[in-house]
Amino acid sequence: MNKLLACAVTAIGLQFSQPLHAEESFILSHALPEAHIFHPTAKTFMKSLAKTCSGEFNVEYHLGGDLGDWTVQFEQAMVGVIPATFVFANSEVDPRLDVSFLGYVADNWETARKVYGPGGDVESLYKEILSDLGIRMMGTIPVDFGGIAMRKGDTRIPVNLPSDASGVKLRVPPMPIGRIRFEKLGFSVVPLPFSEVYTALQLGTVDGRTFAPPAEIWQMRDVIESYILTNDYFEHAFFAVNNAWFDKLSKAQQACFTTAADTAIAFSWSDAQRQSKDWMEKIKDAGIKIVKPTETQLKAIRASAMENEWKYLQDQLGNDVMARLKKASSPKN
Repeated sequence: MNKLLACAVTAIGLQFSQPLHAEESFILSHALPEAHIFHPTAKTFMKSLAKTCSGEFNVEYHLGGDLGDWTVQFEQAMVGVIPATFVFANSEVDPRLDVSFLGYVADNWETARKVYGPGGDVESLYKEILSDLGIRMMGTIPVDFGGIAMRKGDTRIPVNLPSDASGVKLRVPPMPIGRIRFEKLGFSVVPLPFSEVYTALQLGTVDGRTFAPPAEIWQMRDVIESYILTNDYFEHAFFAVNNAWFDKLSKAQQACFTTAADTAIAFSWSDAQRQSKDWMEKIKDAGIKIVKPTETQLKAIRASAMENEWKYLQDQLGNDVMARLKKASSPKN
């Protein structure tokens, strides 16, 4: 009898020492290397998740694009193949997402955080668009301001636009706003996915590339001659989670997952600006010529963006949304 009682007590003890539900395994992915802000942000998230959700989750972490480039991962997040990912806005899926790449909404970090950061001016718009695509936005991850890079051996410096752009083949991402911005500035645009950019610069298929934040200039440093700081857009990404997957989690799991995501997002906004300065020093040390256009030159580029791509997005998003963006943007706009 005593032996049976002891066994029963042991069984009850084991029952209550085990989790009430199975550990949730999920994939967290992105397409960038360890040096990119995505990696320390992911590490911060996983560390916080382990602390706040002890025993609740098992994360399979994939970086560097081993699950496909960011456009593929965006689509996989939509259907739940990848439950969680850091991705840029895929406007080929929904043209409204071109708002993420709109030129000269911000031209300094303070304004960028106000517009794109936690609780920022476009947060509700992003959440609305992504929700329509089956994605829950946990927050935005800042990268940096983008510029124009010319390939190694090409000494042209297109800063007086559109005159300097004549005959320059410039890679743009395959999305409408990229083509509009640089066509109107006088370039011969060549839409190419990111995975083909390095080879195109190396072989001379293109003379230069756009939508180029400092981290990517450093990564492609051996095929780049000069870096022109047009700062024509602020690159940022979404911490995207499949809606259906998130909804299946328990309330407690959702709460601690959200807390971990908030911690990672806060880290990214504090660390990205520091990284930006480091990248610029590395680019300079690599012998790449850094060109800062004059205010007059930048004014012409900014005016073209406001006249052309802002009008294009107004047709996509409506007057009210664009009025909000213009009010939130840098004073020069």
